[in-house]
Amino acid sequence: MNARRGGPCPGDDPGPQAAAPTGLSDDRAAMLMTAACDRESAVPGRPHPRPLPPELAPWYVHTEGLGHCIAVAVEGMYRPQGDPWEYMTVAPVRMVLRVEWTRP
Repeated sequence: MNARRGGPCPGDDPGPQAAAPTGLSDDRAAMLMTAACDRESAVPGRPHPRPLPPELAPWYVHTEGLGHCIAVAVEGMYRPQGDPWEYMTVAPVRMVLRVEWTRP
């Protein structure tokens, strides 16, 4: 699983734990996060209770169904010119922190 850097899901409020810069254009980050949250409802104003690694913090979102999550690009499905709605999703923070993850 590849954790990718993005911005908040539409309607999400990063609250006191604001995300670090993504390194992506605002438009690209917004598109990736919108694709990741496509099947989940973001809950604004729900920061993670502990600091997240800087590489993961911009991907954080709290969802109704899964709770604390990180937006990820699924390894094996990601293609540089691919459709983000095919490879982006959210995964529970605990799972992302337990498995080996990489940056692009």
